[in-house]
Amino acid sequence: MKFCVRVAIGTILAWCQTVHGKAFQYEQRDTNITFTNPILPGFHPDPSCIFVEELDKTFFCASSSFLTFPGIPIYASRDLQNWKLASRVFSRPTQIPDLKTTLTYSSEGGIWAPTLRHHNGTFYLICTFVHIGAAGSRNFKNFVFTTASLFDEESWSDPVEVEMHGKSAIDPDLFWHEDGTVYMHTGWGRIYQQTVDLQTGESSVPVVVWNGTGASNPESPHIFQREDYYYLLIAQGGTGKEHAVAVARSRNISGPYESYTGNPILTAAGTDRFFQATGHADLFQDSNSNWWGVALGKRSGPDYQVYPMGRETLLYAVSWNEGWPTLDPIFGKMQGWAFDVTNTTIPGIGSYIDAPDHVNFGGTEIPTHWVNWRFPDSDAYSVSPTTHPGTLEMAPSFSNLTGNLTTAGPISLVGRRQTASLFNFSVCIEYEPLRVGEEAGMTAFVTQLQHIDLGILRGEDDNQVIKLQTTCDGATDTTPPSTVVQDLPETWYGQKMYLNIQMSTPDTYTFSVSRAADSSDLLVMGDVNAIYLSGGSGSYTGVLLGVYNTINGGNGSSKAWFNEWNYTPMAQEVDVGVFDYI
Repeated sequence: MKFCVRVAIGTILAWCQTVHGKAFQYEQRDTNITFTNPILPGFHPDPSCIFVEELDKTFFCASSSFLTFPGIPIYASRDLQNWKLASRVFSRPTQIPDLKTTLTYSSEGGIWAPTLRHHNGTFYLICTFVHIGAAGSRNFKNFVFTTASLFDEESWSDPVEVEMHGKSAIDPDLFWHEDGTVYMHTGWGRIYQQTVDLQTGESSVPVVVWNGTGASNPESPHIFQREDYYYLLIAQGGTGKEHAVAVARSRNISGPYESYTGNPILTAAGTDRFFQATGHADLFQDSNSNWWGVALGKRSGPDYQVYPMGRETLLYAVSWNEGWPTLDPIFGKMQGWAFDVTNTTIPGIGSYIDAPDHVNFGGTEIPTHWVNWRFPDSDAYSVSPTTHPGTLEMAPSFSNLTGNLTTAGPISLVGRRQTASLFNFSVCIEYEPLRVGEEAGMTAFVTQLQHIDLGILRGEDDNQVIKLQTTCDGATDTTPPSTVVQDLPETWYGQKMYLNIQMSTPDTYTFSVSRAADSSDLLVMGDVNAIYLSGGSGSYTGVLLGVYNTINGGNGSSKAWFNEWNYTPMAQEVDVGVFDYI
C-alpha cells in the first residue's frame, strides 16, 4: 500500500517540481498532499474516474481491457493512492459473446475507452466494443452496463447497445442534463453529440459539436458543468508522442463551443519528461469540491522506445483560472489538494493494485486480478484438483501463444499485469512433455505477436529441453534475439522446477530455471530487452506475466501443474533512473 503525506504548514506558496532542469510551480493551496504516479500502474489505459460521496466518500476508476477477460476492471480508493480491485464489469462471456471471435493478433480489438458515471444511485459504464473480423474489418458498437451495487460483480447488467445510425464513433461519454435529457458524446475525426435512452439504446442522429483545435484524432470527449458553462474536454494527436488534451466551453450544451486559447491544457509533446503520451483525460471532484483529473501516459522518457507496461493511469490536480481549467503537468512525484480521509477500509473482490502475489492454490478459484486472453476454455483449468492438491492444473491448447494456426479457439494462458518497474516473478511447474510439440512454461506477454516465453518442451531426440524464445513480429523496427535452447539434465526429468523472470533494471527481463529440490542448480537462460514488448502491436496495452500450456498445433494432452506463484514488486521508476521502492 501507498500512503499520502499530508502537509499543513499554513499557506504553501510554492512547491517546485524539477525535471531535467525544468521547474514547475504548483498552484497556491492552503494544504497539499503528495502522491506518486502512476496511481494504477501497468496495463490500465483510458482511465475514467468518479467520486461517490454517499458510498463512504469513495473514488472509483475504470480502464480499458481490450482482449483480456474478465474485462473492464474497476478500482476503489478513499485516498487516491491505495487502490483495490472492486469489480469487473465484463465478467460473463454471455455479456459480449463476440469477444470469442475477435481476431487477436494485435491489441486493437475488444473493450475500448470506458466512461464511468454515477447518477441517482446507479453506476453506468459506457464503452466501445471493437470486433475485428476477416481481412482486418472492424465493427464498432457502443455498450452501456449498469448496476446499483458496484461491489457486487454479478450485479453488472448485460449491455444495452446504443443506436449509432450507421456512424462509426468511439470513446462514448454520458452526461445528464438538469432537464432530464441524457447526452452521449463520441469521437471519430470530430466530436459528436446525441441524446440517448439508456434503457433501450435508442438515440438521436449524431451531430457535430466541435472539430477540435486542428490537431489529428479529436476523440475521448467528456462533458462537465461548472457554474454557467458546459466544458467539453477531448484528446487530440493520437495516443502517441503528440497526445494532448484540449478544452472548449459553451453556455448551451449543444454549442457553439468556444475553444480555449491556452490549448492544449495537458501534453508531454516536445518535452523531455519521463511520462510521455499523456492524454485521454477525465475530471472529477473530491469531498471538498476540489477538482482532480486522470490521464493515460507511458513511462518512456523522450526516447519513446522502452515502455513495457504500456499506457498507465496518472493523477493530477486541477485548478480554475478565469473560467478555464488548469491541469498540473504530470510527474512521478506530485502535490495536490488535501482532503479528509476518515475510513481507509475498502471493500472489493481483489487485492490492492501494488500488492504482491503469493498464491499456493489452496482454494477453488483463480485470483480475481488475473486475466485470460479472450475467453478461456473453462475445462482447461482446475484449481487444487484431487490428484494434485494445491496446484493450478492446466490442460494444453491447440494454439500456441502466437496463435498463427487460423483458429478462434482459446489459448491456455493465465496471467496478471506487470505493475512494477522492478520485480521478481517465479512459479513452480510440474510437467512431463511426452510428445514433440508439447510445451508449457512462463511468459511475458503483450499480444500474440509480441511475447517472451520460457518453456519446457519435448525434443526431437526424445529428450527434454528448456527454450527461451522472443516473438516480436508486431514490434516496430526490431529483429528478435536468437532463441536459446538448452538440454535439461536427465536428473531433472519429471522433477518440479522453478521458472523465474526478474527485472532488476526497467529495460531488461532476465529468465532462469532451477530445480525445486535444489535451487542452486540454476540455469540462467538470458536477458531480453524490454523494447520487444513496447509499442508495435501492443501499443494499446501492457505486459501480462503468466503461465501457458500448448501442443503447438500438434498432438498431445500433457497437463502442467503450477504452484508457488510468487510475484514481488520491488520498485516503481518515477523519473529516469529514479525509483520509489515498495
